[in-house]
Amino acid sequence: MSVLLYWVALSYTMHPVVKKNYLLDYYISHEEWDKVLSEYDPEIGNYQTKNMVYLALAKKGS
Repeated sequence: MSVLLYWVALSYTMHPVVKKNYLLDYYISHEEWDKVLSEYDPEIGNYQTKNMVYLALAKKGS
């Protein structure tokens, strides 16, 4: 129960880029490459976000 409360509290205080990276990581772990590409927003992102998009492009192309 305390882990759930911690996660809820953490998700409210998390930076938007970190939230987006968690979402993209979920899509990558389930190999949903189209969702990774559609969720990408170049205005909010960092190098990790770009690497996730590059991975999706590489996997989708193969």
